[in-house]
Amino acid sequence: MKTPPFHNADRRTTARKRLVRASWLALTLLGLAWTSTVWSEPIVVEPPVKLTVAPDGGERLRGWLTEYDDFDFTMKTVEGETKQIAWDSLRPDRVMWVQEKFLARDDARGWYTLGSLLYEREDGEKLAESAWKRALRIEPGLASKIDRVRDGEVVDYDEPEPEEVIEEQPGHTHTHDHGEGGSGLGGPVTVGDIQSQFWGDLSDEVMASNVEKLKAEMLEAQKKINLRLRLYEDASDYFLFYSDLPPKEARQWAGLLDEMYDRLSDIFGLEKGENIFLGRGLIIVFQNEADYHKYFLLHHQHDSRGTLGLCLSYGTGKSEVALFKQRRDLDFARVLVHEAVHMFNHRYRSYPFLPSWINEGLAEYVSSELVDKGGFGESSLARNIDYGLSLMRQNKSLGGNAFFYASHIEGHHYPMANLLTGFMIKQNGKRYQAFINGIKDGKSWEEALEDDYGVELEPLIEAFGRSVKIRDLKP
Repeated sequence: MKTPPFHNADRRTTARKRLVRASWLALTLLGLAWTSTVWSEPIVVEPPVKLTVAPDGGERLRGWLTEYDDFDFTMKTVEGETKQIAWDSLRPDRVMWVQEKFLARDDARGWYTLGSLLYEREDGEKLAESAWKRALRIEPGLASKIDRVRDGEVVDYDEPEPEEVIEEQPGHTHTHDHGEGGSGLGGPVTVGDIQSQFWGDLSDEVMASNVEKLKAEMLEAQKKINLRLRLYEDASDYFLFYSDLPPKEARQWAGLLDEMYDRLSDIFGLEKGENIFLGRGLIIVFQNEADYHKYFLLHHQHDSRGTLGLCLSYGTGKSEVALFKQRRDLDFARVLVHEAVHMFNHRYRSYPFLPSWINEGLAEYVSSELVDKGGFGESSLARNIDYGLSLMRQNKSLGGNAFFYASHIEGHHYPMANLLTGFMIKQNGKRYQAFINGIKDGKSWEEALEDDYGVELEPLIEAFGRSVKIRDLKP
């Protein structure tokens, strides 16, 4: 039996909370856990759709629908006003009527999402089944996800089906995924044992040789995917930046990566201009999502569906980030910086990998600094800081072992890791640097925290809790 109807406002709040929880749990090692349809960017409707609606059975509004997301749509009225209208302020049949005006016949994602939206509504079940029937004609593989929604789950279109996750072993590649609405976790890519000779001080010959190897590899990759990518070698001091974006835009993003590198150099006390990469870090930005997935499938034999970007860190010392350009610059910028921080962390000082809460926390902290406070505006993920704080207030804890000892922290832990990292750096940047150095030199993070940062875990978390106005916060 279906749940009795809520008042519209209550239903919307409840749906948001459920979806936010689902999206955060879906976020992956990339640390960005990243954008899901929960806080998805609006989809622009071109040309705008003319319609008349009466939200909550009230005043009739006439105008044009210009964009929409999972929760509401934007309407430009004939009077020139801009209105945000919640989907759940319309009857289910009117929601169906409106969306039928702009959803393409072959839009499996759109019909699936519409069905999921309607299924939660009282008297919406039959309409939901109708929308899902259209989705299944286009993409029969959606049947299992639709069954899960019928069973009460919140399942995003991009969420991969559950699969066995391979346990990481020393010497395997770490793969950091951004899952849009799904875990995005395809399992680590095994590339062999760590080769320690490719860390530390490297000769100019070794550095130059590896740059040429990367260029040769990218020539082969472009042949495989039948797509020309331009190399912007002069746009960055540290990265080989390949892209099919317009040149001006590509150079902008390459410049942002150098800003990130300089900020991390400040945090870790590197000499200005010191290059820690094995020649250069490899960055590949695709204009179209389909080309991104094609690249991973044909070049890496890796299923990238459900991700916004991937960071591959190899035992040979090579580091690579590939991603596709999202419509909103600020969300794309955050993914780009976050992934590139993982590259830096992989190459910094020595090969031991940082624990997930530290790795993700630093990636979140730096991307927050450069993107959210750097003139791009507030990204989708940044808005979920409040959600992380609410969880800490509710549980009086960061999550215990699930936070500090997880191989990959959960998505809802990312804002906590961000805030904790920022607190540690602001309290004493030199000690934070020594803390990371201790881990990279072979200490456990607990030993490095006590020996090099100078505090045990519980007092640290208690002080952190006071800084965010949460008393008696526990690890």
